[in-house]
Amino acid sequence: MYLYDRKAGGLVALPRRGGEPRLLARTRQPPLALATRDGALYAIVGDTRRAPREVWRLDLASSQVHVLGHFVADPWPHGSGYPRLGLAIGRTALYVFGGQQLLSVPRVL
Repeated sequence: MYLYDRKAGGLVALPRRGGEPRLLARTRQPPLALATRDGALYAIVGDTRRAPREVWRLDLASSQVHVLGHFVADPWPHGSGYPRLGLAIGRTALYVFGGQQLLSVPRVL
């Protein structure tokens, strides 16, 4: 399981059988969305109220972060001011949903 740990200051991997969480990457805020596939963790990171946000690919074996792109998420028209964000992983692309837009990022690095 992968999550944000405020005390550790970043994304951590929780071990399956006890032990200490392993820090994967430092972030200032919790990720806005997470998805895993093919030995990589994909995340949207950035401030919830400001843009642009970054789309990361984190190699789980080496903990190396690759910034796949930046995007600005427009808020939904319902007036909350916060964009709804999400990730979906396809065969050849990572799809980032941000507000009223869809961004396709190639998965191949």
